[in-house]
Amino acid sequence: MNRCVYSGRAVACKQMEQGIQAIFGPSDPVLGAHIQSICEALDVPHLETRVDFEPSFKEFSINLHPSQEHMNQV
Repeated sequence: MNRCVYSGRAVACKQMEQGIQAIFGPSDPVLGAHIQSICEALDVPHLETRVDFEPSFKEFSINLHPSQEHMNQV
């Protein structure tokens, strides 16, 4: 795991300990997957704005970026 992913995960965990209500981001797909997993495990809403190439259902994530299907139509 690269340093950026570890650092981002540590920041997210620290924020959750302080009682945050939701997490917005990140745009990095690798770090985003880690944050999404943490949010899902802890029932914390996760708002994303990145291209998601795996459009599967994610219980606690909302992606505000247009789907790849919609981007292809443009």
